[in-house]
Amino acid sequence: IFVLANKGVPDKELQRESVERIYLGKKSQWSDGTRIVPVVLKSGSTHTAFVKKFLDRDASQFSTYWKQAVFTGRGMPPKSFETEAELIEFVSNTPGAIGYASFVPTSKPVSRINVK
Repeated sequence: IFVLANKGVPDKELQRESVERIYLGKKSQWSDGTRIVPVVLKSGSTHTAFVKKFLDRDASQFSTYWKQAVFTGRGMPPKSFETEAELIEFVSNTPGAIGYASFVPTSKPVSRINVK
């Protein structure tokens, strides 16, 4: 699983904890103050693997976390996409966007984020 970001994102390396904080709505700005726009896949093996590897949860726990956050007014879940192609297209065209995929695209201008 590769973490990908819009080419304009200043951070090319993140701690795993930072990725988790971004996807749980607890970190909202890049190092230069740009708003972070996290996106996810609606479902599937890539989504399941990402949530397990970077968020230490399973897909249903991630979904439940966001349902509770919405219900209590603590935030809105990341925008979700049906396919990796749609997600990559959004990340390549949206300043501050971060997402993930099972491959690093060569046809779209995105940066691979090195996660430690």
